[in-house]
Amino acid sequence: MLMVARNLFFAVVFSTMLAIILSFLPTMELSQNGSSDIPVFQSKETVLTKSNLVDFLRGQSFQHPIRRVKWENGSLFIDFYITSPKQLNKKVVFDDFSKVLNMSFYSTTNVKQVFIRLINLSSESPRETMMVALSGDRENVRLVRKIPSKSDELKIFLETYFRLSYGQDWIKIN
Repeated sequence: MLMVARNLFFAVVFSTMLAIILSFLPTMELSQNGSSDIPVFQSKETVLTKSNLVDFLRGQSFQHPIRRVKWENGSLFIDFYITSPKQLNKKVVFDDFSKVLNMSFYSTTNVKQVFIRLINLSSESPRETMMVALSGDRENVRLVRKIPSKSDELKIFLETYFRLSYGQDWIKIN
């Protein structure tokens, strides 16, 4: 009985010592680096390539379906489409454009230019027509920390910092 008690005592002492030593390991590593701060949320910037473009876009939630995407020499081309211009909501269009700009310029390191279009594929129209187009480059948002999310501010922001072109169908809807 005495032998079992002694073995149990040594097991508890050994386990306690091991737990104390292991709990100091993370702080010893940090003190060697000279920094004791650990970032909780790290921004993950992606290098966009042809091979990861589809996965990168799939992670976004757009209101309008994507018709065409092209990646070429640091330029991203995205065409959204609508099939009924009568149901067009301009706020939603600008929200989708804003999402593309945010992901392109704030979540990647190598997108230099963005070209976005909204195409009308309505059966009422004999051919596809451009509703609205936006183009801009990384330099446009270099000093801006965040693209506004409110629709009134967003429209003014896009018109100020980017080139917006409106098609005849967009103007008719007003």
